[in-house]
Order: sequence, then structure tokens, then C-alpha cells
Amino acid sequence: MRDHAPFHDATLIVPVRALNDGKNRLAEILTESERRQLIGAMLEDVIAAATACPHIGLTLIVTEDDEAAQLSVAAGAVVLRLGGVSGYNNCVRLAVDHVRAVRGGTIIVCPADVPFVQPHELAAVAETASVAGQIALVPAFDGGTNCIGLSPDAKLDFKFGNSSFEKHLAEAGRNELKSVVLELPGMAFDIDTPRQLEQLSLIQSNSKASRLAETISCGRSWQDVKVTMPDAAFHAGRADPQIQG
Repeated sequence: MRDHAPFHDATLIVPVRALNDGKNRLAEILTESERRQLIGAMLEDVIAAATACPHIGLTLIVTEDDEAAQLSVAAGAVVLRLGGVSGYNNCVRLAVDHVRAVRGGTIIVCPADVPFVQPHELAAVAETASVAGQIALVPAFDGGTNCIGLSPDAKLDFKFGNSSFEKHLAEAGRNELKSVVLELPGMAFDIDTPRQLEQLSLIQSNSKASRLAETISCGRSWQDVKVTMPDAAFHAGRADPQIQG
């Protein structure tokens, strides 16, 4: 039987780029001010889900952006500044090292652009990642990785970016870690492209980002958009594990 770490006190790490320097692929349909508002709203949605999850003991926002830091503290999170470290994966690695040095335990890494993440999804990741030698991976709909849960002993070279899910699976195999894949539709839906933003505006939700997108879309010609998110699975909160490695 594998050892289990306490999963009721996991740390959630959320890296956040500068609010005025993100989501550039949305520039064709959003102003800089609207993109900044959207990033902030999605970040608030993620923090709200973490706050409502009893298995998250600390939500750590990794950012150098003053506005993102103020928003995060107001929402109940703690801010970690890394002193101008460049590169998303470098920031994740240093943040994980910091948490292991000062707190330990199960660690979850989640991006700030998953406005539909649910507390029960974070709980599923925390519980899965509490097993020694095991990680939890949540794939994005587009082949990326939208969440990684790390057991206290898990070593992983982070590969966030295009097609990162398969890269993380391969990296886990190289490190002799068991990968448990969780299909979590709330986490799987991220916002990077105009089409995803259009979908966001059409999904009925309590998400701040969804309401903002709906407001922004009023009076604009967003046509031929179909909501592709699996609503039945989303509302049922499915978390069917697939074990690899």
C-alpha cells in the first residue's frame, strides 16, 4: 500500500502574468482594458473555488503584477513574488520548491484562466495527489495541461505550453511516477482564443468571468458559436480517473 500525505491541507499554486500583458490572442476582439478585466475575473473565480474547497489549506498566487497581487489578497489568497524570474515553467518550479521548503504536503498547480473550476474538482486532484509516487493530471480540451497535483515526493520537470499534456505524461514516466488522469470539465475549459471567449459568454454560470464575457459581448457580432463544453458531465461533477505508468 502506498503512503498517503494529508490531502485536506494542500497548497494551490496559481501563476499569474501581468494583467496588462496577457491573452494577446484576444486582442482582435477585446481592448487592453477588457483583457485585463477578464484575466482578473478568471483569477477571482479560481480563488473562489479554492476558498470553497476544504482540502485547500493555502492558495498561493505567484505574480509580479501589483494589480493582480492586490486583487488576490482581497480575495483571500497569499501572494508570492519571485523577483522578476522569467518563464512560466521557471516560476512554477521555483514556487513548488518554495512551498516544499516552508510548508510541504500535497501541491496543486493550476492556471488562472480556468473560470469554471469547481471546489470538488480541486478536492479530487488533492486526494489523488496525496499518494506517494503519484501525480494527478487534468487535460485541457485543446491538449494542454490545466492542473497538476503533486505528491510530496514527486519530482517533475514542468512543460506547460502547447501540447503539454503528453509531455507531462512522458515526464512522469521518466521519473517513475504513476500518472492518474482526471477528466474534469470545469478545469478543462480555459480561455485563450476568441472562440473560447465566445463560448464563455454563452455558458450560464455564476462565474465572474462568464458574466463579464456576456456583458462584453452585448451588441457585438459573435456568430456561429456552439457551446462545446459537456454540460451534463460538468454539472454532474464527473472525475473518472485513468491510471498510466
